[in-house]
Amino acid sequence: MHFSITSMDLIDGLDGKLFVVFYLSFVNNSTIPKSIYLLDSELQDNYQIVEVHGEPSSELNRREFRPFGNVGKGCVLRFDDIAEFPLDVEPLHSKTVALPVLISPIQFERYENSSSRNKLIGYFVAYDTRNRIMTKTPIEFPV
Repeated sequence: MHFSITSMDLIDGLDGKLFVVFYLSFVNNSTIPKSIYLLDSELQDNYQIVEVHGEPSSELNRREFRPFGNVGKGCVLRFDDIAEFPLDVEPLHSKTVALPVLISPIQFERYENSSSRNKLIGYFVAYDTRNRIMTKTPIEFPV
């Protein structure tokens, strides 16, 4: 199983927390179906990642994510695009899902200089049904 972060959208930040949507890709190169039972994180230093849960929108086929309420920006994602575990990946197929999270602590002053570089802050770790690590991918983030 190959696992990577294909992209991320930096949505909004407030009080040292940054709202980010990660797009995670899982590629099953095997001829056997694979299920990712759980996704967790192994983080360095004092970073924290908390999953953001959304509310169904008026169209009922989308979910709206607004972790800072009406104060900050939010995003709307289709139900089919949102990471839900367990996640099944068919043989010789790939699946890309969106994972909305809050990352903290973030020092927003560094963004004003525009000289911020990506830093490894940890890993997303995918587990199988037996709670064994299937695969992991680095989380690199501008800090």
